Amino acid sequence: MVEIRKLKTAKLMKKVMADHFYEIDAAMKAGNPKVAWCTSVGPAELLRAMGFVVYFPENHAAILGATRTATDYIPVANAIGYSPEICSYLTADVGAYLKGFTPLAKIYDGIETIPKPDVLVYNTNQCRDVKDWFEWYARRWNVPCLGIESYVNVGEVTETHVQGIAGQFKKLADDLTAATGNKLDMDKLAETVWLSRKCSDLWKEVLEMATHKPSPLTFFDGTIHMGPAVVMRGTQVAIDYYETLLEELRGWVAEGVAAVPGEKFRIYWEGMPIWGKLRENAELFLRLKTAVVASTYCNSWIFTALTPTAVTVCPSGCRKRPGSPS
Repeated sequence: MVEIRKLKTAKLMKKVMADHFYEIDAAMKAGNPKVAWCTSVGPAELLRAMGFVVYFPENHAAILGATRTATDYIPVANAIGYSPEICSYLTADVGAYLKGFTPLAKIYDGIETIPKPDVLVYNTNQCRDVKDWFEWYARRWNVPCLGIESYVNVGEVTETHVQGIAGQFKKLADDLTAATGNKLDMDKLAETVWLSRKCSDLWKEVLEMATHKPSPLTFFDGTIHMGPAVVMRGTQVAIDYYETLLEELRGWVAEGVAAVPGEKFRIYWEGMPIWGKLRENAELFLRLKTAVVASTYCNSWIFTALTPTAVTVCPSGCRKRPGSPS
């Protein structure tokens, strides 16, 4: 019988995630502040700088997977025409909604449904399906759906690419103001981008703790502790969380505490986690004395290109940051 060693910071994780969902639920019920849905690597910084509370449905879909309920609802979406070959996050989430189910209701007392948004905002930089996913809810609830259309098959990034995406962001800010009345504050945007970059740097440092031998964490720890980097980037809460986590991890390294006792092998995980089998997989590798120390997935929320000082262009209707050009 193997036992998974849990970091004490995991208790704090439960609290910050609960606070996150309760904040969104309260905003939906009160009607203020406005709720924006956002794709996982979408323009969250822009939305926070415009005063929205931000909800990430991909996180909800991952919870459906982790609670082993996704397969109950994917066929529901298939039955209304969605192919079994497309993103199962989309089909699980849509299917669960059609059946009036959310695991959030079982996890958090008082939360009854996923939050109805005032606006849905996507970015196709991660996949094309997110646009279709959000547009389905937009039709269902008769709310605006806006987004960024990213370039595909990009080799070298050129100034044309940069200006094209920047232009879309400026238009998105204007369109959000027109749709909801919320205006962009450039001071708040610069602050939010700084917070996101700090969160990204700390999350990178967390993952790099696995370079120590033995490693104090594994990929399976990362899939849990990545929560704030996914849904709270751009907030001080995420920074405080990762500073606390890093302090504990450094302590484990100093004491020689291993996530996998008797670690013999170190391997890399390619692709998505198997959400419904996280514990089983973690225990399997524990028995094999193998530490999964790197992955593409956990590294997907490291954004080292975020540069707060580059926030200078003010779309119409926003409050210009001091010193920024007209």
